[in-house]
Amino acid sequence: MGISLRYKKHKNKEVSLYLDIIYKGARYYEFLDIKLKQEKTALDRNYNKEQKEYAERIKTKRWNEILNHTNGINIKKNEVINFFDFAATYISSYKEFDRGYTGVISKLKEFANNKPLYTTAINGKYLNKFYDYLNSCLNGETPSCYFKRLKRLLTVATKQRIFAQNPADDIKCRPFKTRQKDTLTFDEIKVLISTRCPNEEVKSAFIFSCLTGLRFCDVKELRGINIKDNEIDLIQKKTKVKVLIILNPDAVSIIKNRCKANELLFRLPSHTGCLKNLRTWLKTAEIDKHIGWHNARHSFGTNLIEGGTDIYTTAKLLGHTSLKHTERYVRESKKLKVETTLKKLAIHLVIMILYQLALKKEKLNIMIPEQIL
Repeated sequence: MGISLRYKKHKNKEVSLYLDIIYKGARYYEFLDIKLKQEKTALDRNYNKEQKEYAERIKTKRWNEILNHTNGINIKKNEVINFFDFAATYISSYKEFDRGYTGVISKLKEFANNKPLYTTAINGKYLNKFYDYLNSCLNGETPSCYFKRLKRLLTVATKQRIFAQNPADDIKCRPFKTRQKDTLTFDEIKVLISTRCPNEEVKSAFIFSCLTGLRFCDVKELRGINIKDNEIDLIQKKTKVKVLIILNPDAVSIIKNRCKANELLFRLPSHTGCLKNLRTWLKTAEIDKHIGWHNARHSFGTNLIEGGTDIYTTAKLLGHTSLKHTERYVRESKKLKVETTLKKLAIHLVIMILYQLALKKEKLNIMIPEQIL
């Protein structure tokens, strides 16, 4: 049990105050409508001193309420606070950095026209409109993943009695249509290997991801200590699942002179910098596909299935916690096979028609392939 007065620094250099309350094994935040000024003058210092004293009086009042068991802790239901303040505090205290939380809050601020979003404005109707907004500006699984994180934030806020009832209780993430992600074939990977990339570290790391299925966050942090007897022994950053990958000769050749104990195998720029180099590299190689770093992982999974690897082995190599994630590679492999078959049939049909026309001695200047004749 305890109450601490905390300070939250904002990008505009303002500092707001809130109470961090631990009561009966649960943690609560009470956001105070108190902000401190930059201390440029004596007046600013006096003002800040008065505001801190006022915050201390509120803190003392909360202590008395807890000790006297009057109302437990005095955080009113549906208390009018800016939801963005709560979200910023929660995200900053979260154990692992998660781009999903920062991403959904960024989109929520866009949806709210960059104005404060008070808790009284958040209800089922508002959340449904926001989910539609996410689907209108984002693709694939991203809207669903973002909205699930928002629901978690609302659940935490409800437990802390910021909401009387969770406004997202009756809202389910609706099914989405996934866009087939582009993948690189073995032949295209060979083309990339023989093509110059603006950053050789990016080139080596991306090809290594294509051959191992490692995510960007894992390959960026990969060290020599993770390589044992030509095997990757790694706990994935995203899922916390241990994965063991036997390296093929091509992957071994990339890192054979890099494995030095605790040193990074690849010294990469930021994710944005890597993608910029990747786009230039693909353009030089004349590969007209929408490829990001994660497509290397998709390429690895799809090429495994294409090569006849069973779904269970593929799931294990990718470190998937469920086969439902691996099934997408089976579906993509089948789609690729169908598309390839249809293309071959269409080409064969055109050639046969041209051949029939040639037999009828039509005056067409056509070169008939020898294999057809």
